Amino acid sequence: MIVVTTCCVNSGLFSILALVMDLARNKGYEDESVAITLIMLTFVSSVAGRMFVGGVNLIPRMHSVLLLTGCGVMASVALITVAMATEFYTLVIGLVMVGSAMGGCTTIYAKCILDTSTVTLESYPLALGIANTSEGVFDALVPVLVATAVDTHGTYLYAFSILSGLCVSTAVVLSLTFVCVVLRKTG
Repeated sequence: MIVVTTCCVNSGLFSILALVMDLARNKGYEDESVAITLIMLTFVSSVAGRMFVGGVNLIPRMHSVLLLTGCGVMASVALITVAMATEFYTLVIGLVMVGSAMGGCTTIYAKCILDTSTVTLESYPLALGIANTSEGVFDALVPVLVATAVDTHGTYLYAFSILSGLCVSTAVVLSLTFVCVVLRKTG
């Protein structure tokens, strides 16, 4: 479930970065410098998201799965915000959330894999390789599917709504799975 959540979150957010030039034009910003500024803003907020999630993970009893769940929910909100943005400031807020969620997810998912009871230090490289390969496949396919949906419907709303639903659904299933595992261990 960790891999599925990570794939949905990161590929959904990556599709925004891959298509940001078209997204800016779709929102009425024809100047390429606007899209470049939005990309830079997203990457700066990604660094902030990495630092925040990494710092929060240092808190005792803060489990990495809970942080990944939070990143999934934030990604869901970010996708809807970007899709529905009609004003520039709303688009900026959405892209700051995109960067923060992407940075946080990228930072914590490798730790989530290590924190599972089924992955040992010996099998960690294989598990991480499988997770990264899965995410790479999603990162290649999802932007193409989003672009196809935009070409068909003329808006990002439908594609990003579906991705948003996937992000929040996988985050909820991941958190419920985590709660069940914790309850089984303690009870």
